[in-house]
Amino acid sequence: MSRHWMPLYIGDYLTATRHLSAAEHGAYLLLIMSYWDKGSLPSDERQIMRLTAMTDKEWRDSRDTLAEFFEPGWVHPRIDRELAEASEKYQRRSEAGRAGGLKRGKSKQNSSNASAVQEANGKQKNSNASSNAISNAPSKRPSKTEAGLNQPQPHSLRSSYPGDLGDSDLDQLAQGEPAELHGQDLSISARALAAIGRGRA
Repeated sequence: MSRHWMPLYIGDYLTATRHLSAAEHGAYLLLIMSYWDKGSLPSDERQIMRLTAMTDKEWRDSRDTLAEFFEPGWVHPRIDRELAEASEKYQRRSEAGRAGGLKRGKSKQNSSNASAVQEANGKQKNSNASSNAISNAPSKRPSKTEAGLNQPQPHSLRSSYPGDLGDSDLDQLAQGEPAELHGQDLSISARALAAIGRGRA
């Protein structure tokens, strides 16, 4: 318990000490302050005299007057009661402060745990929302034009030469005979004939 302060009831003090000289007032105050700080006075009266800051003569003249405020052994019942009450109050405040600190710490921990759970739930919801958005997105089907460009195109002899080739021209070419188109003789290789066959099929 901290003893950096002590109760001093001014009315009671003045009533009990009106007969003291200035030096005795100082000596008595020094004694009761030391008593409060240490919990008692020394058993050696030479040490008590030194606490009063009196000379030997002053102490001999005032010793009995000062002793009237104490019981045998330089015990001060009033200060003992005040010390006991102060210690009890300090203990109650200490226990209340400890209980309050534990309660605040528990509340803070619960709040921290709740925040962590909420944050985790929020992240999970965002993750689920992103997954649902991806899985529910409509798949893009290629257009007929795109599909046509991606498919292999059959080779057509008609696209290899200017003008029009009729079926009779294709038959002549297939038999190895030259076909005439717009005054031009056309000859074809075996590879071209194979392409013609695929194109007609």
